[in-house]
Amino acid sequence: MLLRQLRRVSPPPSLIAERVSASPGDDGEAAAAGASIDDDAAVAAHERTALAEIDATLHLLETDPDRFGICSVCGERIEPTRLRMVPTTRFCGRHAPSR
Repeated sequence: MLLRQLRRVSPPPSLIAERVSASPGDDGEAAAAGASIDDDAAVAAHERTALAEIDATLHLLETDPDRFGICSVCGERIEPTRLRMVPTTRFCGRHAPSR
């Protein structure tokens, strides 16, 4: 759902190609802020991942709401504090992947 919407509002490939072909520092505002094409790509990748996690959680809530809040590894309930901090998590604190 959300990823489809993101694809609809993403800049056209020609604009992306234009930005990539520009020399570093051509964008004065971005250069002043210390931003780069790589920074933009990293932020976009992070946001796509976050949106995919939200989509997966919404899908779970729609199709099998009883599984929400259950660890994918051990099947135990995920701590309520953890769910409040990271509502899209699929892992209890013991099985959460380290990042």
